[in-house]
Amino acid sequence: MKDLKEVIVGGRPVLILSAAKDLELASGSQCTAQLARASVQMIRGEWFLDRTLGLPLFDEEMTRGKNLPIAKAHYRSAIEQTPGVTALKSLEINPKGSRVEVVFEAITDTGEQINNNGVNGG
Repeated sequence: MKDLKEVIVGGRPVLILSAAKDLELASGSQCTAQLARASVQMIRGEWFLDRTLGLPLFDEEMTRGKNLPIAKAHYRSAIEQTPGVTALKSLEINPKGSRVEVVFEAITDTGEQINNNGVNGG
């Protein structure tokens, strides 16, 4: 395994699995993409070290009636606030039973385009 330099983005190291099945720290657009994906999957209160992180999916306005415009605004905000994301090009929210499929394209601070084709949100 090659030597790795620790990459910290938003105060957190980000890990990826290499083609050789080695665990490595991500960098650049890989890191930004992974952080953006994680930001749409974390529910507020889920992480015991910081209960303020994540999407407020169980707040009253989100659970009653499944308010899609409010949910989309929360997902948009989470992606736009991801370290390394400079612009959100597109965002699609697709309810699928008790889950939500989130599809987005964004531009990183290095000008690269990142996307996630169908990450389950929250």
